[in-house]
Amino acid sequence: MKSPFPKSSSADGEGHIVVRCLPQGISGLETFTYQYPLKLITPMRPSETKSALVFLLSYGGGLVGGDKVDLSIDIKAGARLSLATQGHTKIFKSPAPDVVTRQTMRVNLAADAALCLLPDPVQPFEGSNYEQIQTFKMARNASLCLLDWVTQGRSARGENWSFVKWVGRNEVWSVANGTAASGRLLVRDAVILDSKRSHAQLPSLRDSMHGLGIMGTLVLRGPLMKALGEFFLAEFAALPRLGARNWHSDDANKESEVLLSPREKWRAGRLQMEKESKVLWSAASVRGCVVVKFGSPEVEAGSARRSGRVTKAPAKFTPDAPASSKRKRNADHDNEDAENESPDELDDASDANDDDADDSAAEAPQRAPKKKKPSVSQSGKSRKPATKKPKINGDAPSSAFNHTAQLPSRPKKTVRLALAQHEQEGLYADIFASGDSSDKVATEWYHKYQADDTAAVTDLVNCILLSAGCDQQVTHDDIRDPENCSNRLADLQNVYTEEGITDYPLISRAKSSKSFRDLLVGFFRSLVTVLHETDVLYKDSALMENIARWVASMSSSTLRPFRHTATTVALAMEAALVEVAKKLDDRITKMTQQVDAEKSRKGKNKDRLAVIQQNLEEAEQNRQLCQDQIADFFETVFVHRYRDIDAKIRTECVEALGTWIWNLPTFFMEPEYLRYLGWMLSDITPQTRHEVLKQLARILKRDAEKLGHFIDRFRPRLVEMATKDADVSVRVSAISLIQILKETGMLEPDEIDSIGRLIFDGELRVRRAVIDFFAGCVNDSIETKIEEMGGADAVDELFGDDEDDDYFSPRRDWISIKCLAELLVAYDTQLEEENQTLPVRGLDIATEVVQAVAPETRISFASQVLYEKIDQVKNWELLSGYLLYDHTTSTKSKSASKRTSNETALKNAVAPEGREESVLLEVLASAVRLSLASASEGDRSRRKQRPDAGDGAEDSAVHLAGIIPRLLNKYGADASTAVIVLRLEHSLPLDVFQQLRQDSTTYSRLLDEICTQFDRHVDRGVLAEATAALLHARKYDELEEMTDSKISELWETVINALRQFDKAQELGGRGNMDPAAITQFGNILLKISKLSSIADCIEVLEAPGTSPDSPEPVINLLIHTIARGKLDLVDEALDDLEDEAVSYAIQATNFYFLWKPSSNPHDEHEYHHLLPYSTPSPGLTNELIEIYSAAERAYARCLKRALAEPAEDEDPLAAAKGKELKLERTLCELAGSWCWRFWQGWWIVRRGRGGRLRRRMRRNGEVGANLKETLGYLDEGRLKERVEAAVKAGATGAGRKKGKAKGRKVGVTGVAKEGLKKAALSEEIVVEGDDESELSEIELEIEEAEPEVEEGSVEDLRQRELLDDPIEEDIEEEEGNGDGVDKMDEDESVLGD
Repeated sequence: MKSPFPKSSSADGEGHIVVRCLPQGISGLETFTYQYPLKLITPMRPSETKSALVFLLSYGGGLVGGDKVDLSIDIKAGARLSLATQGHTKIFKSPAPDVVTRQTMRVNLAADAALCLLPDPVQPFEGSNYEQIQTFKMARNASLCLLDWVTQGRSARGENWSFVKWVGRNEVWSVANGTAASGRLLVRDAVILDSKRSHAQLPSLRDSMHGLGIMGTLVLRGPLMKALGEFFLAEFAALPRLGARNWHSDDANKESEVLLSPREKWRAGRLQMEKESKVLWSAASVRGCVVVKFGSPEVEAGSARRSGRVTKAPAKFTPDAPASSKRKRNADHDNEDAENESPDELDDASDANDDDADDSAAEAPQRAPKKKKPSVSQSGKSRKPATKKPKINGDAPSSAFNHTAQLPSRPKKTVRLALAQHEQEGLYADIFASGDSSDKVATEWYHKYQADDTAAVTDLVNCILLSAGCDQQVTHDDIRDPENCSNRLADLQNVYTEEGITDYPLISRAKSSKSFRDLLVGFFRSLVTVLHETDVLYKDSALMENIARWVASMSSSTLRPFRHTATTVALAMEAALVEVAKKLDDRITKMTQQVDAEKSRKGKNKDRLAVIQQNLEEAEQNRQLCQDQIADFFETVFVHRYRDIDAKIRTECVEALGTWIWNLPTFFMEPEYLRYLGWMLSDITPQTRHEVLKQLARILKRDAEKLGHFIDRFRPRLVEMATKDADVSVRVSAISLIQILKETGMLEPDEIDSIGRLIFDGELRVRRAVIDFFAGCVNDSIETKIEEMGGADAVDELFGDDEDDDYFSPRRDWISIKCLAELLVAYDTQLEEENQTLPVRGLDIATEVVQAVAPETRISFASQVLYEKIDQVKNWELLSGYLLYDHTTSTKSKSASKRTSNETALKNAVAPEGREESVLLEVLASAVRLSLASASEGDRSRRKQRPDAGDGAEDSAVHLAGIIPRLLNKYGADASTAVIVLRLEHSLPLDVFQQLRQDSTTYSRLLDEICTQFDRHVDRGVLAEATAALLHARKYDELEEMTDSKISELWETVINALRQFDKAQELGGRGNMDPAAITQFGNILLKISKLSSIADCIEVLEAPGTSPDSPEPVINLLIHTIARGKLDLVDEALDDLEDEAVSYAIQATNFYFLWKPSSNPHDEHEYHHLLPYSTPSPGLTNELIEIYSAAERAYARCLKRALAEPAEDEDPLAAAKGKELKLERTLCELAGSWCWRFWQGWWIVRRGRGGRLRRRMRRNGEVGANLKETLGYLDEGRLKERVEAAVKAGATGAGRKKGKAKGRKVGVTGVAKEGLKKAALSEEIVVEGDDESELSEIELEIEEAEPEVEEGSVEDLRQRELLDDPIEEDIEEEEGNGDGVDKMDEDESVLGD
């Protein structure tokens, strides 16, 4: 079943960004979607950055010819958005000059919103054709900075404005009141660079650019861009006039330079640099917008490196063999963890590294490499350098030493775990190697601190560094100089980076590191507890300040090991401080009570009261100090790390915050802290979102009534996660959380409906998670229903006492069934209206594809979990009683007046309406299937223990067999409900009726009702289900005779109806019936085709008519009807109906011939000319191969499986599952039909000739599993076994009877006996080049007639290729050399035509 929820409606290349203003003026992304080839990413940014940042990318590094990108952006009031790219936007060559690559951007800026669009230039490749349209609609006080520029192409490859066409158009509109209708065009800037439209005097676009390598436009508007716009206008006004000359002398110029202001000196230098770089630009004010046009020979013209070095043009790449495979370690690991920096910081770092490159290279020979003592684990083998991890945000700096084109194999990471360093001493060894408890280690450290505070703090900081995997240590001087903390950590970070360590204990998977985190966290929590108990936490503030400074600085490191380890330590200390604060709160509460009690005494002790009051004031002071330290850790560590680029760090922060809120609600149960949990609901990592939901669940379960504001703000996001999240586990957790909100009454009605509809979800885990929620909705509906009926007393009076076994009389459970049906119908209707999904059972799929199991619908999905939770569904007898009850009358009441009133109340209360009955029928079908399956399994388990125990399945089956006819009698008139009821028969274990022969009359009544439905309806679904039910019955031998008698009655009815048409008009004449008559005629033929598929129909179809007006056998009538398929004149009103009737006649005729081979296929009879007994003629074989190839190609395309020689005119790949099933069925049906003919001996397989079609069919047998199984019947081993069995049977005289065979069935027939006796010529197809799919290469060869051989002889078996031929290889070699006979390898595994 297709998902009831809508799929993405975005087309290829579409993207949508919505930016809104969050609290504290920070801009956040509300909507962020994109489709291939467009790609959008947003990096983490520092908290002080107010603008949202989005990078525009494309898959594959650029836009391919014909790509279309359509990006829409909405920036809400007060929000800020910065758009950038990570490199040039490359436009690849178009496959043809008229193939255009397009990019469209539509931006709406609300009041006070701002957009800064600063992409890298567009780089169109040679032969590309590109068009770009950007529209900006700006409300009042909105600001815009727009940069649009294009380069000449790839100058290193000699490209110089070599593209076909480049079109760029930018429009800026002023919009009043946020509506586009009142818009006013401010600026429309259009640039068209067309190589085909150059000026008559200029030979090419390249010459018309006058040496420029880049040109562009800058548009500025709005209050935020006002100062920048005025700067450009002022600088442009200060430019010297064109043609102006300086007539002053050199001395005068020098004197004037002395008098210049700093601004004028800067301007003079800039003008000189622009002159040397040949930079041209102009600026103008247009309707409040500042438009700057610029051009230069190079992209970086006019700019200088920070180091002052001159930039050089890139040289063309010439691949050279690398001199050595070794690389500098720091080249791969420089800025190892810079992904957490902002893009500006990355650029600065990149420039700084670039500036220092030459100095580093010059100093390299003077430095001696630092030798390191190899560890024990690495002494026996060389240490490989760890590769640089790919950047998540931004481009990683390319290494100057990497010239290889192929991807290197990933080396093993260099793992240096702190746990492995047993030579370490001090606090680190005490924590991880001594085996002492955390409390003891913390107490010992406190004593060391009392003896030497600097040494103890130094040891503590070094312990944190070692825990991060860093061998370097800080000194006492570093601890005494806290202001130099950041610089010292930066030095340690550089050394750590050079060592190339990529693993650290917190993330290591080594066995020895499993308890590392617990020991580390336990120590720091114990440390805070010890400091609290000794009052050092309150009396020595410098200690905590120093520790917090080092930990906070490390938590902001760009190195992940430093950042992660320090964050873990900070969170542990924060958790300990929270526990301390909780203890202080309890102490303050107790002391306050003591003070109040002491004051209330008559003879109060003033001294005792003073002592208690003093202790209370001290506790309150300590509580305030503890709270300040909690706030400091939160602001310096958590605020920055909760959005860390590492998902593990983010998850730990969420877990810690949830614990803090749980332990100290008096402080953390505030919006300023709760909002972080709400924001993290939109985290990109499922594990983090799942952790947020886990923490919120336990908080809301206790304090939901205190969090009304938080719930109102983030409840829509919770509902969205439950309904649309990509991760199933997250959806399940969100549903559990929303269940808590429902129990507290904090959900809106539409939100309840949104969650309740998940009972139809395609994921079983989601349905099981929502079943409690849905059951609660049903219970709420039941309570409302009881109130509407007048309360519990009125219900008792209406229903009385329920009898356990009386399911067919009104009872209280019917209220639950009624409410369940109402809710299912309401939710199903909502989904239908929202999604507008196609019918689940499409006409082509439902009628043509064999239904192995009942199709899954939304109701059946829901019923699977409803059966597990709701007792009224599990008790399917109760459901059947409700459905079979006549809700219009009642005989339960005694008096007439009382009966009338009760009947009216009952009908108004529980009578089904509309679609409720059909929905309950589907629920009943699922409940029956699940109940019988569980009962059968339970009986089997009980019988293993007690063979005489267990008859639940038999009783249920007999009961069901009696209920189905009654359901058909009531609901059989409607085809939609009849289909559901008939499907109940599939679940019926018919072996029960073989064991209980006395109940065969029950099943006989069931068959009568099924046959009645078959006779009554013309709906394809009903006929298909009735046919399946009859086939199901014939599977059991003891029921076969009873079923055949019922089928005979159906045959008699449909044949009589067919003969009535034969008497009235000529069946072979097309167009001699009106639409109503041809429709009725087609329905009769449809029923004939269905009956023909159930059992042997030879006698029925060959029996002559008893009436002189219709004496011919039915098979003749069907063949005459097939003649109606010949189209002479087009009649749109009748053609479809005529073709449909003919197709049914063909199906029935096909089944006749499928049953027919149970007799001798080579006996002469009236329809001999319709059976291809011998080897097909060359023309027919030719056509058969092409038909098979076409079906094979269609199915392979649908599966996206490439064949060796695909056709040039193939259709696009099919995506619909229905199409795949239909194509697979077509191919398998075709292959199965031909395989069956080989088995029956209709197509004789002669040595070297007749096996050609068989080999062609087996060539691509691996395309699909079903096709492989079908073609397995062509295996020579199976054919040999069949032939040898037939020969043995012939030798003993068994199985040689001619005429009618008992129990004729498809696939159980004798071998064809005289396949070549009547053949005068034997034709074969000779193929050149081993390519059997092309008609042009097929040649025909007519051989001389061969002497007849005795059937079943060795020669006959060899000619059929069913026995090994000792000289076959030599003969085939001679034939191949002589006349080019195709010798295809039968075991060829390559997919062919």
